[in-house]
Amino acid sequence: MTITQIKYFVAVAECLNFTKAADQLYVTQQVISKQIKHLEKEIGFDLFKRDKRNVILTEGGEILYAFWVEYFDKYEKNLNKANAIMNKKKQIVRIGTIDVSKIFDWVANAVTQFSTDYPKWQFCVNSSSYLHLLQGLIDDRFDCIISLEDENTDLPEGFEETVFYRSYPKLILSEDHPAYHEGVTFPEMAGYPLLTFSTKFSKNAMNNMISHCINIGMELPQIEEFNEVSSLEMALHAGQGYVLTYDFFVRNPIGKLKIIDVLEKAENSVCNFTIAYDKKKKKMLSPFIETFQKIFKEQNAH
Repeated sequence: MTITQIKYFVAVAECLNFTKAADQLYVTQQVISKQIKHLEKEIGFDLFKRDKRNVILTEGGEILYAFWVEYFDKYEKNLNKANAIMNKKKQIVRIGTIDVSKIFDWVANAVTQFSTDYPKWQFCVNSSSYLHLLQGLIDDRFDCIISLEDENTDLPEGFEETVFYRSYPKLILSEDHPAYHEGVTFPEMAGYPLLTFSTKFSKNAMNNMISHCINIGMELPQIEEFNEVSSLEMALHAGQGYVLTYDFFVRNPIGKLKIIDVLEKAENSVCNFTIAYDKKKKKMLSPFIETFQKIFKEQNAH
């Protein structure tokens, strides 16, 4: 077996989606499928159970995933250390971010602008769930993470956050949702599924969404859980439910999603988007954080 095969397996195990894993690794789905088949042949059993709709780990796959994800954490950490030693003149910055396209755009623009003034800096940007981002920061696999303040409540002593955006959740639903009409109000969502992230992706998302509903005066909603952003987005675009989230959090490529203010006056529903980091790295990261904040303000000035 090869490191590449194990890397592909870990990516699919985290996404439970071959296409999404391929996109993250910048290879084709066929390449990942072929390599995992080779891996399964070598170890002698299936790592995944597959059908037309779902991909889940087998019991053996779960055991190997737990081992290999820890292995790769150590591998990447030591590889970064080795790179730092061998490239002393280069500053490598590892950024972890939630899987939101607009945040990627802000990071990409900040990196482009920053690299003009600091050509010796190199950036490695990866997306993951809230849970993996926080653990990656604590384990020193990321130098900083872009996340939500209420997802970082377990930050150990010695870490801190810089707020770059303060927002209220919005009611977002598709024109294809059965309850949608011009002027639709939040109480009309009663009886329809609220789409939210499971505890595998976020420790607080579900409770926060329920809390927002209570703040508005709505009864406990029907919940449909998702383990990744793309699956939730697909259900939202198909009109299978609604979300209470931030206006830039979901993609709206054909303009069918409608964004409605429902929580502007609910101060206990406000959320801060932050950049979290080890205080020891604050001086090193400060120029990039300042550039990121500047780009963010410029792109959201309107």
